[in-house]
Amino acid sequence: MLTSVLLAVQLTVPLEVGEGNGLQLVKGSLEGVPCTMIFDTGATHTSFDLDFVTNAFPKAELIEIGLAGTSNVNVMPRLMKTESLKVGEMDYQGFPVMVIPFPGLSSRVGRKVDGILGMDIIRRMPMILSVKESNLILNPDKVEGFGPRLKFDYSDFDGTPKVFYKGKDGVPRSMLIDSGSSFTILTRPEDWDATGEAIDLEAMSVNGREELKMRFGEPGELELVPAEAGAEVKVSVRPMINPDRPCAYLGADTLRKYDLYLKFPEVRLR
Repeated sequence: MLTSVLLAVQLTVPLEVGEGNGLQLVKGSLEGVPCTMIFDTGATHTSFDLDFVTNAFPKAELIEIGLAGTSNVNVMPRLMKTESLKVGEMDYQGFPVMVIPFPGLSSRVGRKVDGILGMDIIRRMPMILSVKESNLILNPDKVEGFGPRLKFDYSDFDGTPKVFYKGKDGVPRSMLIDSGSSFTILTRPEDWDATGEAIDLEAMSVNGREELKMRFGEPGELELVPAEAGAEVKVSVRPMINPDRPCAYLGADTLRKYDLYLKFPEVRLR
């Protein structure tokens, strides 16, 4: 059974933000063993590296599982039942985590990474992610200065925050708010003016290494769709254009300019 010790007061958890990639690292502990996790709003499940788990918990029972359609994890994970997973003073007790090999992830991030903190935990309480201030505020006392609530996309719900943006044709299309993606990515070249030649990039995720071919877009303002008619939400972006991605991403390069409020499924920016 899953239980969690929920805080009744505000708690600020420091983040380490990568200078080049913008990824946010948060310190915690798994069964009392210190660990470093990527804070990833684009991850459906909280996962830990197989090497970290087998070294720290050599006697742990790892159960092979298959995932249903409400997951963006493509590899075959194992499940580990835990007594305690802490993020700051938040203690999730009896929370199952996935165990997956993370080959090369630490080297790509630039420091040792033991796990990924996913939306199965993130969405359980209100929080403000401030990449620019390098902190995560759990159960915030005040939620002031944020823009209108964004329209939430429930069409292919997997637990991650998906909203809508408008391209040049004015048609709303789904966009994943993905703090674990270094780049903001649009999938339709007709939605944004690109500049320069295509470049090759290497991406890492729980699904492994992936070669991507993308083009830089021109800097500009991207219109997001508010939940209520009459409101307007625009964010300053310089997206990458990649038609091969499954959906558009609002990544860490954009999120580091704004604060993100999540009270699932309420999403706001300021």
